[in-house]
Formats: sequence, C-alpha cells, structure tokens
Amino acid sequence: MAISATLAIYPVSLLGAYFLVPRLTGLPLALSTVLTACVFNVLMTYVTMPTVSRLLRGWLGR
Repeated sequence: MAISATLAIYPVSLLGAYFLVPRLTGLPLALSTVLTACVFNVLMTYVTMPTVSRLLRGWLGR
C-alpha cells in the first residue's frame, strides 16, 4: 500500500507544486496550505488512488 500511495502522491505533488502553489503565494500560509490540502485530497481520493489501485490490483491482491 505504501508503494501504491507513493505512486499516486508523486504526480499530484509534482503538478501541484508546478501549477497550484505559485498561484497561492499571495495568500496567508494557513489559507494556502488548506487550499492545497483540499485540492490534493480530492485528487488523491477520486483520481489517482483509484487509478493506481486498478493498475496494481493484481499485485496488491496477492
């Protein structure tokens, strides 16, 4: 599970650092952190984890 979570977190973190974080620099730290956490959480829950789990289902099921 740790490997699959890492495979899911990496692209979200990379894209978030490239696209999202630079646009939040003018906001207070607490607000930008909350927004980043919310966006990452939604992407992880509904996009990347289901995709990674589906791709690795044979390996995870053993």
